Formats: sequence, structure tokens, C-alpha cells
Amino acid sequence: MRIDAGTKGQEAAKDYDVIAEHYNKKLKSCTRQKIKNAKIQSWKEYCNMNPYPWNEVYRLAAGKRKNITQITTLRKPDGSLTADLNETLKYTLEQFAPEDNYNNDSDTHKQATMLSQEPVDTEDDKDFTVGEIRNAVASMGYKKATGEDGITGKIYISAHDILPNYITALYNGCLRREFVPKKWKRAKLIPITKTGKENSDDVSKFRPISLLNVGKKVLEKVLINGINYHVVSQDFMNVHQYGFTPQKRHNRRGDRNKGICQGKPSSRGNYSPNKLRRKRCF
Repeated sequence: MRIDAGTKGQEAAKDYDVIAEHYNKKLKSCTRQKIKNAKIQSWKEYCNMNPYPWNEVYRLAAGKRKNITQITTLRKPDGSLTADLNETLKYTLEQFAPEDNYNNDSDTHKQATMLSQEPVDTEDDKDFTVGEIRNAVASMGYKKATGEDGITGKIYISAHDILPNYITALYNGCLRREFVPKKWKRAKLIPITKTGKENSDDVSKFRPISLLNVGKKVLEKVLINGINYHVVSQDFMNVHQYGFTPQKRHNRRGDRNKGICQGKPSSRGNYSPNKLRRKRCF
């Protein structure tokens, strides 16, 4: 009887093992199928949200995806640390965009401020043309980061193609009233951690960049183009000004530096004429 009971127990154990193995295989198969379905559904949702899904996949696979800046505790000038995220952001903003206090300005800045507040008695500028606005809008490009309003350069270009006269009238209104909309004065401030300073607790480890709205950049573009045209047409520009000057070649600067770069004998002895005097050349 004992032998039969033992044999039955072993057979029952074997049956249990077979059933458990079959159940585990079925469970694993069901789990794998659910994971596969979840991946397919997630990929479909991602494709619906992003018209170019493979761009992000390529960046991820190639290791070219930018890391998100982590805002950490910072050390203040008195040696203490910021207590929470709000204090850290407030301290960072104070360093990136300090308050413009007239009492802290230098004499030169105070004089410039006073001159800017004096009434202007010159003739009004000519209105912007549709072509000027079109060229400024076209220079914004399609892939540049957007400002706070989220309007891309592509959207602005399309809007100008549909309503060129309306958008031109908008900028002419800003010109006549000497007015810039408050929303255009706002910027999206993004801190970027400098290489090698990821573990630093000093606010200088961040390099801030400001993302402006496209509308503000177009206004700045047409104003700068008008100022440059006036300065160049009236010969107010120094002949030796080459930086930030469009359509100006560097031949004159090269000729002017040619004599500096060519070596000349000194009282201490002669040296090769091809030797560069780099401190004066660069």
C-alpha cells in the first residue's frame, strides 16, 4: 500500500509539473503577445503625433539626441544653497536677465537713455513694402526653434503668402506708432549646461539662449535692413568695417594686413620674410 501511495504521489507530482509547465508557456506566450500589441499601438500613436517619426528614431539610434538640461541646486554668492526648485529658477533668472536699474547704469548708458527719450524732429521713415516684408519672412527658415507663441517660420511664411498686405500693414502700424507688442517682447529662456560643468553647483555652468517669436524677428530684420541701407548709402560706415557688413569683400583688409604679416628686419638681426607677426595680424 505504501508503494502504491508513493507511486501515485510521484505521478501526481509529474502531472502537476506538466500542467505548471504548460501554464507557464501559455502565460509567457500571452504576455509576449500583449507586449507586442502594446508596442504596435504605441508606435501607431507616435506616428500619428509626429509626421516624420524616423527622424527621432535615427537620432536615438545614432546617439545624437540632445540631453535635457537638469536644473539642480545652485550655490549663491553667500555660500548657501537654493532650497527648492522655485528658488533655483528665481536665482537663475536673476543671473540671466538682471533687472534694468537706471541707478546702476554707467554715465555713458545714462546719456544714451536720455538721448533716446528726447523728441525726434526728423522726417518719418517710409513704410515697409510688401517685398521687404516678404524677404524678411522668407529668411526665417523652416527648421528654427519657435518662441513662446509656438508659431514656426513655415506657418509665418504660409500666412504671408495668403495675406501679404495684411501682414505688411501690421508692421507699418508698428513703425508709425513706434510700438512693439508686449507678447513679442517675451522670450523663451533655455539654459544649456556647458561641457565639463555638469556637476558644478555654480550658476555659470549654464549658457542661456533666448528664443524669440517669429513676428518679433521679422520686425527686427526689416528695421536693421533699413538702418544698414541708410548708413551705407550715406557713407556713414567706416571703410575698414568688414564684420557684420553684407556683400563686402575682404581684399582691402588682406592688403592692409599684408605688410604687417610680411616680416621686416629688426635691430636684433634678420629673420625670414615669411614669418608672421601673429599678434598684429590676428
